[in-house]
Order: sequence, then structure tokens, then C-alpha cells
Amino acid sequence: MIEPISEIEVHRQTEHILSLPIWISWAAFLVALISAVFTSDWGLASATLIGIVFLIIPFWLLKRGYFLLSGSIYVLMMLITVTAIAAIGQGIHDVAIMAYPIVIFFSSLALNRLGFRISVGLTLIAMGWLVFGESWGLFVSAPYKTPTWVDFLVISSILLSAAAAVDILATNMRKNLAQAKQEIAQRKEMDELLRYQSSHDSMTGIYNRNFFETELHRLDLSREFPISIIIADVDGLKIVNDTLGHAAGDEKLRQASEVLRSTFRAGDIFARIGGDEFAALLPETDAATAQQIVSRIKVRLLDHNARNPTLPLQLSLGAATAADNLTDAFTLADKRMYADKSLRKSGDTSTHTA
Repeated sequence: MIEPISEIEVHRQTEHILSLPIWISWAAFLVALISAVFTSDWGLASATLIGIVFLIIPFWLLKRGYFLLSGSIYVLMMLITVTAIAAIGQGIHDVAIMAYPIVIFFSSLALNRLGFRISVGLTLIAMGWLVFGESWGLFVSAPYKTPTWVDFLVISSILLSAAAAVDILATNMRKNLAQAKQEIAQRKEMDELLRYQSSHDSMTGIYNRNFFETELHRLDLSREFPISIIIADVDGLKIVNDTLGHAAGDEKLRQASEVLRSTFRAGDIFARIGGDEFAALLPETDAATAQQIVSRIKVRLLDHNARNPTLPLQLSLGAATAADNLTDAFTLADKRMYADKSLRKSGDTSTHTA
């Protein structure tokens, strides 16, 4: 049985996943800061240093469980910082704009649907500022002077970090999906078990009284007559329970179930309807066929007792065929079964099940 994920575990996984973009941003800003110092670009150095420091705020909120607030502040700060770095750098051509997808990725994880849409809109506005701001004279981009290896380092760090974050997220989703599938399979298995238990007798494995009565009512309404009923009662079960114990009595019930089940057809509905009483519904079966089945039961009973002479099995049998009312046929079969039992007690082994 799969144990459900605890609230603490869900909180821990969420915090772990949402912290990844912040670590990615720190790594990218650190590489940019190093390259800025290397190229003596103090404007870029100042902007990246401010970004590094400001990221402490959403990280601190994240560690305290304020996921939505942390995500909102992170998105806003990253958009401002990245846009500022690109504006004092090469504008829309600056490698810093590769951080925009990380912002969108993070907002999809940390924010609600409305927050995500707002972050996407703000990202488009920031990119529009970089695209049209220079042409409108709002800022002047710096000449391209960053060493190629620095660009490669910045781009590689962003891509590899983002790939790691996506991989962890995908792994977590696959794990959750696999767990969900197993839970669905277990729930389906449990539902099937409950359905089986609600319609079957736990001792013998055949149908129980509830299922038998449901099918009797269904067949009665179907009007697909003739339908025959055979009722069997285990003789002397109380004596077996009192002298040999209930375990022996239960075994005798299981033996009776096997003898009867081996006689009935696949389409017949065979059930245990009482402590020592069994019944079978025989669809599309006339009285003559029902008597043939009763005769087969007696033959199987003789075969069983020949193999088990120390504890023979005796059954009282009653049969009836319904032409228009199955409930009346059940009552008649029950009376014939008790009549057969009375004849056995009086010493007459003949039966009247016609």
C-alpha cells in the first residue's frame, strides 16, 4: 500500500523546486559580476551586485513558506535587474535577456494563474523597452566589447542551470505521476475487492444472499420464462458443529458448495442464502431439465461420499419451475426442500422435487 505524501514532504519538495531558479540567478549574476570586473565595466558590476543582494529577500521568504510572496518579489526584481543590465549593456542583444525565460519558468511554478499572466506581460513590456527604448532615445546601448568567452560562460551557466532545474521538475512530475497511477490501480483493486465481497460469500466463494435476491428480482422482471430454482440444505450440520467443532462444519459447507457448483452450468446463479442453505437460479430451464440437474446432484453426492466415507455429505433438495412468477417458484422449491428433509428424517429416502 502506497503511503500518501505528507504535508511536510510536499512543503519540502515545493521549497526545493522553487529555490532552484534563485540559485540559477545567483550563479548567472556571479558570472556576470566576474566578467564585469574583468572588463572594468563598473556599471554592469554594480547592477549585478545589487541583483545578487536583492535576491536574498525572495530566498528568505521562500525558506519561511511564503511561496506566493517570494515568487512575486523574485519576478519583479529579476525583470528590473535583467532589464537594467541589458540597458546599460548591449540592449536587446545583451546575453542577460536569456534570464527572461527563467523568470517565466519560475512564475509558472510559484505564482497562480493570474500572477503568471502578469509576469508574462511584464516580461513582454521589458523586452519592448529594450527593443524600442533605444530607437526612441530613452537609453543608449554600450558598444559590444564583452569577450566571447565571457558570453559563452554566461550563456552556458544559464542553460545548464535551467536544464538542471527542468530535469528535477520533470523527475518530480514523473514520480508523482507514477505514484498517482499506482494509487489509481490500488483504488481500482480495492473497489473490485469491495464489489466482490458485497456479492460473494466469504466462506465458500460463491454468491451471497444479497446478490441472489437481486438476480431473482431482475430475472422476475425480465419475464424470460421458464426459469427454474433448486434449493439445497445440508443435513445434520448442527450435529457436526456440536460434536466435531465449527471448523468441521465449515469444511462440510465448502464440500457441499463444491458438489453443487460442479453440477450447475456457467450461466446459472448459485449462492449460499443461509447458514446451511444453498440455492440456484437456472435461466431458460424447464421442469424436465431441472429434474435432470437434481439427478446429477445426487450422482455427484454419491461420488463424493464414496471418496469421503468417514464424514458423508447429505443434502435435502427442492426444485420448482416458474412460468410467470419467480418468487412463488422460490417459495415452492423451499417447501419441497423441507418436505424432502422430513422424508429423510422419517427414513424414506425418496424425494419429491417435481
